Amino acid sequence: MLNSQQSAMYEAAKISTAYLNNVRNNFGKRLRQVINVLLNVKARQRALRQLLRGQAMDQRAINQAIRRQITNPARRFKIALSNRTTIEALHARFDDGPEGFYTTAIDQLAPFLETYPNNMQFAQDNIYYDCKANPHLHFKAFFRLAELLHQRQVRSFCVFPLRQPFIPGYVIVDTKILMTQIFQRSVRPGEPLRHRHEWGQFIDFRMPIFRAQAGREFGNMIETDGVGVSVLKREQHDLQFQQPRQQGAPQQQEFPYITDPEVQIPPNCVVIDPGRRDMLYCMEENNTPQAPRMFRFTKSMQDKIRKNKRYRRILQQMKPRRIADMERELTNSNTLNLQVYQQYLQNFGRVYEALLLYYSITRGASQTGQFPIHRKLRLSAVINKNRCDQFLIRFLNTKFPNTTTYIMGNWSAPHTRFQEPIRGLGFRRLLQKHGKQVFLVDEFKTSKVCPQCQQPTLETFKQGINPRPYRRATQLYTTVHGLLR
Repeated sequence: MLNSQQSAMYEAAKISTAYLNNVRNNFGKRLRQVINVLLNVKARQRALRQLLRGQAMDQRAINQAIRRQITNPARRFKIALSNRTTIEALHARFDDGPEGFYTTAIDQLAPFLETYPNNMQFAQDNIYYDCKANPHLHFKAFFRLAELLHQRQVRSFCVFPLRQPFIPGYVIVDTKILMTQIFQRSVRPGEPLRHRHEWGQFIDFRMPIFRAQAGREFGNMIETDGVGVSVLKREQHDLQFQQPRQQGAPQQQEFPYITDPEVQIPPNCVVIDPGRRDMLYCMEENNTPQAPRMFRFTKSMQDKIRKNKRYRRILQQMKPRRIADMERELTNSNTLNLQVYQQYLQNFGRVYEALLLYYSITRGASQTGQFPIHRKLRLSAVINKNRCDQFLIRFLNTKFPNTTTYIMGNWSAPHTRFQEPIRGLGFRRLLQKHGKQVFLVDEFKTSKVCPQCQQPTLETFKQGINPRPYRRATQLYTTVHGLLR
């Protein structure tokens, strides 16, 4: 088989790289998570907070007491554990009396500590540093951390990551990402980027792949899936005639705050609160119960215009039943049970070729003689997104005068797990693009200010259903943001 050895080595490198990157990126925070679970930090903080509130203590004193009695000792325990301390030394240093939180935690962490040889020394005498420098030495300990969470009936994490989608995911790395994320250097606003100098520290321009080909040169960008790399090239005249950024030019604020001294509050203001279900909740300043001047743009209205559910239903209906059964068979990939994981790998290898054939974009295009259906649906989704934005602007123009000034909160959460996204920044730029005047208000600073004493003493108290589904079994209700007192 031609080039089979190279292909096998490439696949092996992809698997090992995924495992090592998983340890390198998640070992430190998973270790801290396990320590917090073993020490029962959140429940103790919640109990102490309720006890001190019953004694009529103010919020600042409560936070100081929690930090002194719970948070700081837990932080010292994490630091002591990172310095290759023995179990006996930990018992001698953290003797917590009748409660036994630290004694129990040390005993349960013993299998984790025993995975390391007695004569092993961490780099920089710190386990959090050594897991980045030598991730292969911490793989067994990483597995023990997952077992500890599983034993405590806490949602565990994936120890053996597998790429389940059959469409590869690539990330483009440009000069700014190279400096900030890889070299860990900050880039000041307006600072010119020396592309050749920065990339010269990372790659060797003498390699054949970086040579000019057919009038195209290295475009200061690469594309990678974590193992393989694709070099992106651009036309020479595109690189030559790029408009340089003006050096030393003052950076203007994109959206000024309404509280800035130089801002004059204009008349006819509309206050907008971007949310999740109510993506936009607009209310004019002269709104009254007798003459309401409000406008709501909800998530259901947006989905109806964009037709997201319809496109998902089309893709699901076009999927053959045989492919759907294969994907359903691969839903369980428990990495803590060896027998279950072995069975999962066998099933994965058995259906791999069929799934790869189905999701192959090139083969699908060659068989039908046209673009695959998902590309057509993606184009339709882009068109419907623009239609949705135009509908929103047209409706705002109908509801409010053209001279209206829009004031929005500065908080935005475009990507939040288990919750709908808040499209704050996107709406601001959309309004500004269509000639609307937009100002911001600092929600965090203004929402906690008491109207009587003018001090930030208000706090949240509303109880709601836990937004994290996997924690509802142990904690159904939690304090949510909203009402203040």
